[in-house]
Amino acid sequence: MIRIATFSEDRKYRYILGRQWGDGPWVTFIMLNPSTANEAEDDPTIRTCIAFTQSWGYGGLNAVNLFGFVASNVKDLYAAADPDGPMNDVIRSLAINRSQLSIAAWGNPGSYRDAGKNLIAAYPGLKCLTMTKQGQPGHPLYLPRDLQPREIARI
Repeated sequence: MIRIATFSEDRKYRYILGRQWGDGPWVTFIMLNPSTANEAEDDPTIRTCIAFTQSWGYGGLNAVNLFGFVASNVKDLYAAADPDGPMNDVIRSLAINRSQLSIAAWGNPGSYRDAGKNLIAAYPGLKCLTMTKQGQPGHPLYLPRDLQPREIARI
């Protein structure tokens, strides 16, 4: 498997994480913010995204985020002076526009700064795996592995 990641120089921001295992088209997952996965290591969320993507017959995935700030705890994201990072919007847009399928998957915290709502408005073709009770696209980590991409209910 080919593994790539693009970080800011100080590694406070991760803009994109990529995994390729085949020649087929790619899926982009848009989640809340980066955690521990990097150019060498997968975390549980990325392993889950790989499993979904492989089950759908795709050859690779990109993981991008509403916010580029690297944090394992959402409270750290909320406390960050600049949760976006200087390149997050540009790189996220490139990934979405170059993928055959883009999955919104940020969970309930996507309501922070209306980031999820704004991204769905900008990219009406986004799909999701499920919607939370609060009306946000569900995070993939603990979802059943047999889910298929579906339309996003309006939030």
